[in-house]
Amino acid sequence: RERRSGPDAPSGVSGRRCNQFVTNILPIMQIRHSHDLRFVSRMACRVLAACAACAATSCAQDALDGQDADPNAPMTFGVAVPDSWIDGTPVRPARAETIAVDELACPDGMQPLYLVTEVSEPAVAEEPQDGRDAATRGVQIGSAGEFHDSFGLSAVCYTGSFPADGEADGLTTNFAHDIEMVRTASGWDGKKLYRPGSGRLRFFAYAPHSSDERLGGVLRQVQQGEGGLPRIVYTVPLKTENQLDIMAATADCAGSGSAPVELKFGHVLTSVTVKTGEAMLGGTVTKVEFSGVYRTGTHVIGSGSWSGHRDTGTFTVENEVELPDQSDENTDNAYTKPGTSLVEGELTLLMIPQTLPADAKLKVYFTDDLTGTKRTLTASLGGKVWPVGRRVS
Repeated sequence: RERRSGPDAPSGVSGRRCNQFVTNILPIMQIRHSHDLRFVSRMACRVLAACAACAATSCAQDALDGQDADPNAPMTFGVAVPDSWIDGTPVRPARAETIAVDELACPDGMQPLYLVTEVSEPAVAEEPQDGRDAATRGVQIGSAGEFHDSFGLSAVCYTGSFPADGEADGLTTNFAHDIEMVRTASGWDGKKLYRPGSGRLRFFAYAPHSSDERLGGVLRQVQQGEGGLPRIVYTVPLKTENQLDIMAATADCAGSGSAPVELKFGHVLTSVTVKTGEAMLGGTVTKVEFSGVYRTGTHVIGSGSWSGHRDTGTFTVENEVELPDQSDENTDNAYTKPGTSLVEGELTLLMIPQTLPADAKLKVYFTDDLTGTKRTLTASLGGKVWPVGRRVS
């Protein structure tokens, strides 16, 4: 029996059975005359042919649970999207994991107010309210149907164990680099990739692809010639309506076989919202502003972190929100109901995860109904952390 390797090789179990069968049968046949030799040769050929067919069938069945797949066909890809901003977490109301309280700088004569920062595991994204697909509006993606219409795909072919520090080990995207995969009625289409037949493949994907017109050039993958693992550089647009939910995924598979490659995408930005707390006077909010916040960063796909932060900017959300007080004929309560959203839904900021610079600030502009005075509340954000894939309120 000829020993073979590669995608057409028989599976190990079937190969051993073939070898054992031939070893047990041949000694029984006593070779005494030339016609016996011809008979044994014919029998041996039939046995080997039957074993090879059995082994090949078993290999195909083992790979895809009995489905007859072609190992030489182009690779196919499946996309999964978490229904929450924490990969694998079921849908549930937001739960605060950490809470920080800081005193705000208030105009003279006002009672002290406080900034309460909550880092949470948010529930599913807001449902579209205007009939348009969520991916066209830049809000958080919470289902496969809302996922972007394209993603960029790169891959490294390697042998042995994948190194913990790919950049230090000189790895490059030698199998594929920044291929644009586009959604079609039957799945995802792009440059056809074929398994090498040996070794292993590690895929790195980000979405949407940098060629997406909505991005306007603010997202790119680092060039292949620079080496290292695939990484993206992103600059957050100043207008919230232009900010997209950037996602990424990695997957590892054998260099042989025919099973689809499943890409489980997760959120790589931070979702930032603002709402009223306790002791907020009733009135009208006209604008919320984040200043001194990093806009640009680099993300090594699969690392769970960002680096190379630069380019601070000011993000302004002009959104007029009425905050009625809680007074009626029986009470004289000039404060508004806590938990009223000032920045949320379509206005949610999708920001670079970071430790905020010392000069970072939050400002809320409003006019209170009690005195008709225009006020500006200012809070320092320096040193606060915006984690990857989390909601910060």
